[in-house]
Amino acid sequence: MSTHISRAYLIEALRSVAAYSASKAGVMALAKSIAKEYASFGVTSNALAPTLIETDIIKDMSQLVWQIPVGRLGQPADVADLAAFLCSEHAGFITGVVVDINGGYLIH
Repeated sequence: MSTHISRAYLIEALRSVAAYSASKAGVMALAKSIAKEYASFGVTSNALAPTLIETDIIKDMSQLVWQIPVGRLGQPADVADLAAFLCSEHAGFITGVVVDINGGYLIH
């Protein structure tokens, strides 16, 4: 596998990163703000931050699997199951958190 990345690709990737990063930060801040503002009304607010989930858009990321400690890409069900739990009455004391769903990919 070549490690050469074209300059044009890097420039385009960097352009995309700024907008993507800003939107993710906005979602995280919004979830925390809603949690703080509406907790007294019994409303919980959390954000999910999935990484490397196998979908139609990300069909073959197998070259990255070695970087994921659990040894596989995430599945849509991994995200859906957590979302369902956070929406249930069992998660009534969980609010204002951002949950990384990444199989350990972002452990640092």
